[in-house]
Amino acid sequence: MIKELVNENLSPGSYLIRWNGDNKFGNNVSSGVYFYEVRNGTNKFVGKMNLMK
Repeated sequence: MIKELVNENLSPGSYLIRWNGDNKFGNNVSSGVYFYEVRNGTNKFVGKMNLMK
């Protein structure tokens, strides 16, 4: 795991979460492909994103 952005129960709605390319220690990570996971109750979605600097 690089960094956990949100770990709380949210009310229904739309949300925008931005990741500034750092890890949990505050250090910048390298450009590359990163996977993310979104959980909603029993549902889980895994996607990937490109980080380009």
